[in-house]
Formats: sequence, C-alpha cells, structure tokens
Amino acid sequence: MSPVSSRAEQIRPFVVMDIVARAKELEAAGHDVVRLEIGDPDFATPDVITRAAESAMQSGDTHYT
Repeated sequence: MSPVSSRAEQIRPFVVMDIVARAKELEAAGHDVVRLEIGDPDFATPDVITRAAESAMQSGDTHYT
C-alpha cells in the first residue's frame, strides 16, 4: 500500500465518524445505544413503507422539496 500524502493526512474525518466513536464509548460503558448514524439496517423495510415509496415514485413525487 502506498503512503498517504501529507495533504491527505490533513483531511478531517467525516463528522459521522465522531458520532460513531462516541456511540462506541457509550456502548463500552454499558449504555444501550440505538445506532442510526450509518450503515444498512439488519431488518427488512416494512411493507407499508415499501408500498408508500412505490406509490410516490409512480405518481412522480420524487423530489426532496
């Protein structure tokens, strides 16, 4: 693996990484933490949400605002 340039080393990590680190600290301290910051859920999307998304896409309601 090639070394990282000095400019690359100056890049701040994505702010979510700070949140992940704090969540890990809280978990290590015995707190129950619900992790919603990044990643892919380990459960299927509920059918009601899937149907609502399909309906929105078919009606052209696909914009953020």
